Amino acid sequence: MTSISICIPTFNRTTYLNNCLRSIKLAKKNPKIKFDVCISDNNQNNLNTKIVKKYKKFFKINYYKNKKNIGRSLNMLKAVSLSKSDFVWLVGDDDLVLSNSILNIKKILDKNTIDFLYVNSFNLNINLIKSKKNMNIKNILRSPKKIKFSSFEKNKKLYFHQLIDPKISFDFLGGMYLSVFRRKMWLKNKNALTKNRIKDLNEYSSLDNTFPHLKIFAKSFMFSKAYFLKTPCSINFLGAREWERLWPLVQSIRLIEVLDYYKKCGLPKLNYIKCKNFALKNFFCDYIKILINIKDFPISLSEMIFLLTKNIFYPNFYLSFFYCIFRRLKLKW
Repeated sequence: MTSISICIPTFNRTTYLNNCLRSIKLAKKNPKIKFDVCISDNNQNNLNTKIVKKYKKFFKINYYKNKKNIGRSLNMLKAVSLSKSDFVWLVGDDDLVLSNSILNIKKILDKNTIDFLYVNSFNLNINLIKSKKNMNIKNILRSPKKIKFSSFEKNKKLYFHQLIDPKISFDFLGGMYLSVFRRKMWLKNKNALTKNRIKDLNEYSSLDNTFPHLKIFAKSFMFSKAYFLKTPCSINFLGAREWERLWPLVQSIRLIEVLDYYKKCGLPKLNYIKCKNFALKNFFCDYIKILINIKDFPISLSEMIFLLTKNIFYPNFYLSFFYCIFRRLKLKW
């Protein structure tokens, strides 16, 4: 039987972490499920320690508290390093695991010879939740405001590079909570990350401390057999993450850098061109926002100028101006 670890990097989110572990406890009610939870904690108080102790009664938890804040990239790496399982499911501390998801994931891993599993999720704005303590998953699932992350409506065996498609993932696998992967291949290729960049606590200042998992995925799995599961396995909240103020940078700069790295690791050229053009559809609006508030974004003016010359050959580089105007007019109407 395939073994699996749910790995959770966490930092200063005791309420959310409690909700996450509580959702895993509810999923554990199914006796067929065998798994462990690995938590790497950047928090400097003892609140998370108490929360973890409470849930150790219900399932195995490997918990490590860092002596100081080591940043999101190193915290993610540490969480995975705590696992001894065949596969790892990276989950955010503010995510909720759905009741049958672990069992569904294990069934797919047991029945298919794959290295990577990409799962769907439900997205919901956190501001629609009246109480953030002890969230009621059944009530949340009844919300008409929840939407599926991926609109792709077919379970499918494919290769990893075929998952890099806006029809399946509009952020090109960016959400770490959607990926279940073979641990030994991750460990073998974690040197894809640049050491000084993952140690940089000025987060989102480079690809390495924005999407560290994607650099490792690209080097590990580009031509591996994979699987897409259309059934949502988790609930993920918009508005719960501090980085959302940096979304223009993430969406129109770092994601484009991800595609360039995918290409370097073997992403077929036609796939790259299609995805690159799609990624540029918000470029004009985001670029202007960053320029106006450049002091609030971890990027230099010289990098911004370089981006202009790098993307001028794609239609959406120009059309993004009109898309931006159209969206603003639509909002006014």
